[in-house]
Amino acid sequence: MRYLYLLFFILFFSGCLSSKPTEQVPIALPNTLPEVTSAQLRLMELYQPNRDSYGDGIYWNFRTNTTTKFRIRDVAEKELPPLPEDFWKYKYVLLTKGFLNFSNLSEEYWKQPEFVEICTGTDVGSCVNSFKQNAIPYFKEKNIGIWFREGTLTFPAVQYVTTVAGAEFSIYVIWQTAWNVETYQGIKLVSIYPNTLAGNVVGNYNILDGKEKIKVVEISPEMLLLEPTYPIVKKDYRQLVKITFKVAEDIPKGDYMVAFEEVRLPKNVEEQYYTKYLDLYQPKSSLTSVNVPKLQVIISVR
Repeated sequence: MRYLYLLFFILFFSGCLSSKPTEQVPIALPNTLPEVTSAQLRLMELYQPNRDSYGDGIYWNFRTNTTTKFRIRDVAEKELPPLPEDFWKYKYVLLTKGFLNFSNLSEEYWKQPEFVEICTGTDVGSCVNSFKQNAIPYFKEKNIGIWFREGTLTFPAVQYVTTVAGAEFSIYVIWQTAWNVETYQGIKLVSIYPNTLAGNVVGNYNILDGKEKIKVVEISPEMLLLEPTYPIVKKDYRQLVKITFKVAEDIPKGDYMVAFEEVRLPKNVEEQYYTKYLDLYQPKSSLTSVNVPKLQVIISVR
């Protein structure tokens, strides 16, 4: 009997060693995978405009002293490019990375009213959407008798560039009509060389005099006609400006600043706009404060 048990053990054990391993059956994946993740859905909620939520506004016609009710969504969409479905992706990158290459970005993105943010620091929490903050409340609670004739804003209003002696480089800036302005504004852009910083500048800089060492090669376009943002956001209310600089070969290392302001257009150009737009044309006013330049470009030469 002992030999039978031993024989059984040998046969069983050898059978285990020679048997094939059990094949694993792969788990079938669904036919279609989700197009966006849950994290992306959250970003869409944050950064893709939901214009139906804006509600209605009130338009006051200053000529007839009458009011008309309208959908705020229509104000933002009537003359502007359609809102891209992936707008939220670019807005997310802009807010979290602090940079987008405007030169390669289609106007269907940067002309959307919700694109521009006003930031007082470097973190996302310091930014507010200028359209939602300044335009929508005005649309909803229009103060009868108030008419905004003038105002512009830029984005980014402060730009930082690190470069070397002898370099040539370009920046891009959005120049637009301020919200709730009802006129066509004619402006010409000019460069200035302040020796002090102003506004929401991040960091500490000892600004050197760069008037002779950093030249503005080109401003394109140099003259702008900015269209109204009320009661309709007109197609050319916002324009993209390219500014090219040339750094001298013998410039000392350090921090420099070139700023940009607005002046009136040439007389012959203004006469054309007066003829076309009559009382709705607004030239650059000499009364506008210039304590903070419209654009500050801080150039660090290393």
